[in-house]
Amino acid sequence: MNDNFEQFGSDKDEEFPANVLEYLARGFFAIIRLQEGFAIAYKGRCHSFGIGFQEADLMFLYVHPECSRMGVGTKLIEQVKISVAPDIAIILKCETRKRKEFFEKRGFSVVEHHMEGDHYLMRWTPMNT
Repeated sequence: MNDNFEQFGSDKDEEFPANVLEYLARGFFAIIRLQEGFAIAYKGRCHSFGIGFQEADLMFLYVHPECSRMGVGTKLIEQVKISVAPDIAIILKCETRKRKEFFEKRGFSVVEHHMEGDHYLMRWTPMNT
């Protein structure tokens, strides 16, 4: 299987993609799939705040453009909240005030804001709801 990944250069991880498949098989990721979109959250330990809190990292949230503003993103976020564990916080990074406001309406709060590039680090905890 590694022979198919030679195009990615010589600095590739020799264990790739087997190591990624192993993480998927061991349940480190919550993968929520709908016909209209998907979400992927890493359920392992994250060190975004400089301290090793047990958190999930919402890595991807995609909604098909034709399904925008139909509640699909909200449905995916709610499924991620259920999938990670009832007492685990969820963090994410987003850009733009519009996206920040979208996540705030779904219970996330801003932890850090970097003016340059308008980047936000946001966090949801079960106590936020």
